[in-house]
This record gives sequence, structure tokens and C-alpha cells, in this order.
Amino acid sequence: MRLAALRRIVLRPVMLGAVALLAIAAPSASAGFIGSSVTGTAEFPTIGSVFLGPATTIVGAGIEFPGNLTAANIDIDDTTIKFTFPTTSLGGGPPFTGWHFKFTGAPVITGATVDGSSTALPGAVTFDDDEIFVNYIGGTTSFTSGDFALLNISFAPAGGPGAVPLPLAVWAGLALGGVVVARRTKLKA
Repeated sequence: MRLAALRRIVLRPVMLGAVALLAIAAPSASAGFIGSSVTGTAEFPTIGSVFLGPATTIVGAGIEFPGNLTAANIDIDDTTIKFTFPTTSLGGGPPFTGWHFKFTGAPVITGATVDGSSTALPGAVTFDDDEIFVNYIGGTTSFTSGDFALLNISFAPAGGPGAVPLPLAVWAGLALGGVVVARRTKLKA
């Protein structure tokens, strides 16, 4: 009888409180570009020589740069950048023909790789903490309408490089487990 009363009086409110805490304080699932600001430029003939742009937008649903940075529709997703080419040629010859993207409000970029499904391969993709450069010199420079390049982007964890934060659910579960163990220990004594 005493254990049943303890469950009703203590454990139920603790469990309901833990569930409410999880529902209210759970972080959003987005860990990439969505919601960040991006400024894009088309650069030619060298990095820093702006040919078109700059154009700035917020990353969200739809195509962020619909052909306004030359030769491609550019769609930025949470963890990818996709270039779709509606035309048949990009040109080539100088040291740099491509795009420069600078992100504000996004996590630290730790990787940028070309997806194997791409049909229009860049010559080089480079990055730093908040910028990505896509150079088509040395890559595909003649396209069939609809060819695309897909870049997979990786980010540092939210707590900084190397951090592996425990999810809120783990902390809540540990706290709840501690309460249960403490109460059972008191009942046995």
C-alpha cells in the first residue's frame, strides 16, 4: 500500500514533468543551412573577381539562386547544395570560373564533397568555416540541359569541433532513474 501511494504521489508527477520538459526544451532538428543567410557571387577569372552578384537570400524551401548567378539554378538545402544546369555551356580557361558562397548564421562547415550521382562535375570544391568555393576549371564545362552537381556538406557539432552533446532525453532519463533508485532505496530501509 505504501509503495502504491508513493508511485501515485511522487513518480507520476516526476514522469509527467520529465515529459513536459522534453516537449518544451527539445532542440530543433536542423543542424545545417536552413534559416541561415547566404551571399553568393559568380567569380571569373580569379577568386575574388566578382562577375555577377552579390546576391543574398535566406536558405529555405525552393531555389535560392534561380539562374541569377549565371548558368545554373542553385538550390541550397540543410546539408546539400545542388547546381542544375538549364544551358549547355559554362565556359572555361581562366584559373577560376565558378561560385563563392558565404554563410551567416550556419554551423561551422567541416566538409564539402561532390555526390557520386552528379552528372556535371566541378574541378574543385574548397571551403572554410563559413564559405564554399566551387570551381569548374578542370571539371565539366559543357552540359546537357538538366545536368547537375550535388555537394554534400558536413558541419561541426553544435557544441564546437569534437563535441558530442548528450541529448536532453538522456539527461532527463538519468535524472528520472536517479529519483526511482533513491525512492526504492528509502522504501527498503
